[in-house]
Amino acid sequence: MAGIFYPDEPRALETALAAFEAKGNSKKKQQRNQAVAIIAPHAGWDLSGQAASDAFSAASGRNISTVVIIGPLHQDKSEGIFLSESEYFETPIGELTVDKELCSELESCGTFFITNDIPHLEEHSIEILLPFVKRGFPSASIVPILIGGNRASIIRGLSGGLDIVFGPIADSTLIIVSTNLCANLSTATANAHADRFVACLESGDHRLLIESLGAGTISGCGAAGCASLMGTALIGDKRPIVLSSSDSSDRPDHDPRKLVRYSSLAYF
Repeated sequence: MAGIFYPDEPRALETALAAFEAKGNSKKKQQRNQAVAIIAPHAGWDLSGQAASDAFSAASGRNISTVVIIGPLHQDKSEGIFLSESEYFETPIGELTVDKELCSELESCGTFFITNDIPHLEEHSIEILLPFVKRGFPSASIVPILIGGNRASIIRGLSGGLDIVFGPIADSTLIIVSTNLCANLSTATANAHADRFVACLESGDHRLLIESLGAGTISGCGAAGCASLMGTALIGDKRPIVLSSSDSSDRPDHDPRKLVRYSSLAYF
């Protein structure tokens, strides 16, 4: 998606990232920068870049050596939890090393975990956020995770694996879930879905989120990843704080029949 959803030229990319940071700082929306986990959107940076930057700023004060990024599958309808077999992921401003040892530990946590790069090849939900990782935590390694399907058993499997593998290194780990708040829907339906999604997140009830997702009253593409995070001990009893929001109506060619909403949230 480089050159389409975000700049593919290093200088232009750095300029965009710096502009997002400056705007976020000027608004003083984040008084804290020690978030243990963040939720960030994935879309063209003209729509979601500021919200994504605000999410990363919420964790900017931590000494992070491992960044776990959980994204949804969009085109591929396979079910499971897909880990990467690559040595690194590339961005226009440098490579991010994949922690193969931690990926291997996750794979051993259950049959839902599958090491397979094919689902990663055309999926943008993780890619969109990688330049923010590289700028904010340049020496950190990454653990890219794609979750396919919304089955409760898959969500619980990921929650358990995250606790087992990252519980012992939680102090130096940042968990990121990549999600938009709703699908391309009519304005009224999109807003209802997005509001319900945020309400579930703020409630801290991952079972309610799973039930709403199954009932079709939530359409956020990364809701399963959010439910997985909420089901872990990594965030304890913390509740997320909404940092910033935007939506696709900001585009001049916006179709009111197809609204998508984006928000950044952080667990402090």
